[in-house]
Amino acid sequence: MAYQGTQQMTPTGAQIVQEKSGGPGGPRQWEFGLCDCCSACGLCVNCIIGGMNRGDIRSRHNIQISTGSCLGDYCAHMCCAVCSLVQEHREVHEN
Repeated sequence: MAYQGTQQMTPTGAQIVQEKSGGPGGPRQWEFGLCDCCSACGLCVNCIIGGMNRGDIRSRHNIQISTGSCLGDYCAHMCCAVCSLVQEHREVHEN
């Protein structure tokens, strides 16, 4: 199965969209990219919610802000959501 790219306008600007060409049932590419959660509004909704939750955990458990602001909480989830979630889980459940 071959893919051909066509340029399409989206809310975040022009991007190349892959279209399928070939027989049914064959392997295909992902329809949505790994970071497409950011494509609708330019911000990752999961990272925003994760950052807010992280700030709440810091507040409830009296944890110092080591990165300067809530922006650090957002960046932690943006850069490594799995590590952030594990760290938060351990802080809440092991202390």
